[in-house]
Amino acid sequence: MADGKALLYTEPKPKPAIFAAGQQSVTNGPLRLLVTWPNGEGIAGIDFTIGFDSGPPMTDYTQYYGWTMPPNEKRIPRWIELAEPIHGVASPRFAIDIGKGNALNFVLTPNDLGIVDFDGTAVERIGGRLVMHQRRGDLSFVRRGK
Repeated sequence: MADGKALLYTEPKPKPAIFAAGQQSVTNGPLRLLVTWPNGEGIAGIDFTIGFDSGPPMTDYTQYYGWTMPPNEKRIPRWIELAEPIHGVASPRFAIDIGKGNALNFVLTPNDLGIVDFDGTAVERIGGRLVMHQRRGDLSFVRRGK
C-alpha cells in the first residue's frame, strides 16, 4: 500500500513479444515484406515505416500475405521499423541492404503477448468504484450484484 493505494505486480514478469529479422532473398521486382508468427503464418495489421536514401519515410501496414512496395517508388530503402499497435510492440530499426535481398521476412515471437505487466500499477477505492491508474488512462470497476 502506498498513499491508500494498492500496487499490483505480475508474477512471473511477462516476457515481451519481439520482432526479429528472418530470411531475406533476392527476387525480381520491388521490395517485398512479410511478417509472420514463428509457425510461418502471415500477420495482417503490422504497421511499418521504411526510410529511404532521400525524402520522407513511407508508412503502411501488412496483410497476411505481406506487402509490396509500389512499382513507381524508385528510392532506395535503407531501414524499416515495425509495430504491432494493439499491444504496443515495436521493433528496433532494422537496416535494409537491397544487395542482400529485396524480399524481407520478419518474425513476431509473441512470448507473453496479451498478459498485462502491472509493474506497480496503483489501484484505489473511490466511492463505490475500484479505480486502476494506468499509463493510457484510468479504468473503473464497479461491483454488480452479489
